[in-house]
Amino acid sequence: MLMAKRGAIEDARRLLLEQVLGVSLDTKTYVKDMVAQSDEIRSWVEGHIKESKVVGENFMNGVYTINMELKLYNVYTYLKEKKVYYK
Repeated sequence: MLMAKRGAIEDARRLLLEQVLGVSLDTKTYVKDMVAQSDEIRSWVEGHIKESKVVGENFMNGVYTINMELKLYNVYTYLKEKKVYYK
């Protein structure tokens, strides 16, 4: 159960990071004889999350769920200090 909790926390942090910084995408479509053969879509997010806090957790039927909070003022202050601007 400890590994499930740890995985749930890491996944929640990843989702928080995606919400704050967005997700980068790289796509490729392979075409042969004017027909699409395959599509590749890769996504990634890279950044740093600090001061996230677990505010709720539940383990039921083998699934561990986590609720986390992140103070937006801290995010705003950090991005301002690092001079990260998004349009």
